[in-house]
Amino acid sequence: MKRSTGKKDDGVEALDYDFWGKKMSVPKKTRSLDASREMNKLLRETAWLLNSPPKKKRKKDERLKARRAGDRKQPCVAKMYYGDDKSLHKNFLRKYMPQKDKDEVPEEEKPRLFNGEYDVVPDSELERYESGMAGRHFKWILSPESQDVPMKVLARSFIRRLEVATGFRLSWLAAIHTDTGHIHAHILINGIDRRTGREIKFPKEVVRNLARTFAMDDCTKLVGRRTEAQVQAAKSRLPLAKYWTRLDEEIKNSARAIPPEQAGGGEEWESLVTAQTDEMRRRLETLLEMGLAARVGKNRPSVYRLERNWEKTLRAVGRFNTFLQARKDLRYVSKGVLERFSADAFPDKKSARAQGIVTLRYVMDDEGVWNNAIVVENKAENRAWYVPLWKKPDESIIGRAVTLSLEPSKTGRERTLVTLM
Repeated sequence: MKRSTGKKDDGVEALDYDFWGKKMSVPKKTRSLDASREMNKLLRETAWLLNSPPKKKRKKDERLKARRAGDRKQPCVAKMYYGDDKSLHKNFLRKYMPQKDKDEVPEEEKPRLFNGEYDVVPDSELERYESGMAGRHFKWILSPESQDVPMKVLARSFIRRLEVATGFRLSWLAAIHTDTGHIHAHILINGIDRRTGREIKFPKEVVRNLARTFAMDDCTKLVGRRTEAQVQAAKSRLPLAKYWTRLDEEIKNSARAIPPEQAGGGEEWESLVTAQTDEMRRRLETLLEMGLAARVGKNRPSVYRLERNWEKTLRAVGRFNTFLQARKDLRYVSKGVLERFSADAFPDKKSARAQGIVTLRYVMDDEGVWNNAIVVENKAENRAWYVPLWKKPDESIIGRAVTLSLEPSKTGRERTLVTLM
């Protein structure tokens, strides 16, 4: 900093700031006391510049801070499915949600329907819902990690936040299920806006991201942030997860192409990986139990083979909860060939087309089945496809020959067309 050549006048001086070559305009005249204050401010700014971390490190620290804050939130699954069949809409309401067809659940323990106004919906309210029932309907599943979350409060808050985010006025009913050993809520929403009478469509961003954020925030408000012990307990369960995790990313980065002499006599294996930590070993043991990995031999207990396309399979398992069971239930082909029917399953995406026999059927009306689907096998080509469906597949489709193809939906997304042969 340089002293100005300006004249002094009654204890007043002008200062010219010239810091590291950056010339700045001369400030207004100030008294000596004010000049000292400005000097101290400049020294503090200089110290901050010299001691502050680099920009990249600051961003990394911010990301770590955000991740730690996220770890403290209460996890909650929020998944949505929809249909366009009015009979299925009514069946879900009358049978599935109150578990009328579950004889193993005692009558006094069967769930009671509720909504925003009633803890137990009266028949008059049920009839009002059915009188305005449309074919289009949405099924939301909320499944919190904590078993202490008051589910009715969670469901009502979740619906309010959906209404604020979308602008819709929703007509809905819900039920709490506990027979699977983990508490969860099923929310059924009529596909017609109560205020405008227009058809409801949930934006993609709401379904994929915002809904889960709403559920996690609400659970956290209701039971508090997770303790350090709860966070560590959740991390200890990570190697057992049935979906793609950061541990799988580490395994993928550590894997190497498998030599032909170690292929185990088959082409189903794509790579070798050595467990470098106890956590990675536990994860590989889980992949082994899922049928996606195998040990090389007794002499090398920490070395594993990974099944061809194991990443694609694991991601499908995380998205469709019957995919893993379908691999085990295949009738005519080996489990490793099952893949989701999509354009990515074919070298030429424009001509994605397949034929085969429907051998398996999964419907959401069964407890624990979160999506409708069929499995199509082609023994001659040794291929099989898992086909998610929006509508419930009829039982008569088993054993039928079908053709699978892709066509654009109204929104421009690809959807699977199943044609009986």
